[in-house]
Amino acid sequence: MKTLLLTRSDIVSILTMEEAIDAVENAFKMKSAAESSVKAWLFYKEHGGDLACWSTYMRDIGASGMKAIGYNTNNPRRGLPTITAVIILHDPETSFPISILDGTSLTAMRTGAAGAVAAKHLARRDSEVIGMIGAGVQARTQLMGLNEIFEIEKVRVYDVSMDAGRKFSAEMEKLDLSVEVCTDAEAAVLGSDIVVTATPSREPIVMDGWVSPGLHINAMGADEPGKVELDPLILTRAKIVVDDLEDTVRRGEINVAISKGIIKAEDIYADLEEIVTGKRPGRESNREITVFDGAGVAIEDVAVAWEAYKKAEKEGAGDYINLI
Repeated sequence: MKTLLLTRSDIVSILTMEEAIDAVENAFKMKSAAESSVKAWLFYKEHGGDLACWSTYMRDIGASGMKAIGYNTNNPRRGLPTITAVIILHDPETSFPISILDGTSLTAMRTGAAGAVAAKHLARRDSEVIGMIGAGVQARTQLMGLNEIFEIEKVRVYDVSMDAGRKFSAEMEKLDLSVEVCTDAEAAVLGSDIVVTATPSREPIVMDGWVSPGLHINAMGADEPGKVELDPLILTRAKIVVDDLEDTVRRGEINVAISKGIIKAEDIYADLEEIVTGKRPGRESNREITVFDGAGVAIEDVAVAWEAYKKAEKEGAGDYINLI
């Protein structure tokens, strides 16, 4: 057997955001039937980085694989991405590695897709104004995903770097979206229908007083203990949906509010699986405040990687290598 190698350029050329959204939504429908590992972490304290690994077997579609993802905030100064990853798909029958894929681009795509799926079920249908907190790689795929679901009329973005905000604005013109660069976070939030936070912050950025009835928030930045982007008081009056309760309690947006006793795990409304399968309703009124806490789960990675792999096979993309 040979192994199909798919680079970033391969994946970008064959996988659309629409396909990624469909793959992620279907993955959450299969979540209960999937067998997933607990995330394992290594910390490079002397270098300011870490490495995480997790895997899943999605029996419903016969897809199995693992992701190893590295994180280092010093990387941009080295000309490297803050997040780098690789995904390996395995044949469940033989355990043979059938594909090795660039997980950096796939992580960005699947996270943007997850935000779109959550907003599809939790945001108001008539949402048209988007507020972006953070203008990095993840902000781009978050907006790409929302653009597949909503008729966006206006986008506002705030980043600690005005240059990053201006670069983001210029790049989003490719989606025919006009993006206003804001000088503070409040200006990006006020008047928005959907707010996306995608930063590595360890201090609240979006404050409770800025949040009006009807707002939906995709909180996508917190992915380890201590990270937080929202004023915890927002969570006390919001309907909170998570991608995985056990994981988000430990390292998602809700981790700080729970550790401080501001909310309890019992206050979480639902897992996204329950929403997409119809076990629980999503948004129930135009005045609800809804929050999606997306720390990332293995089914998202494998489902989107599997979609890319099957499409690459069909279209002859990538290169087969004799790995063994």
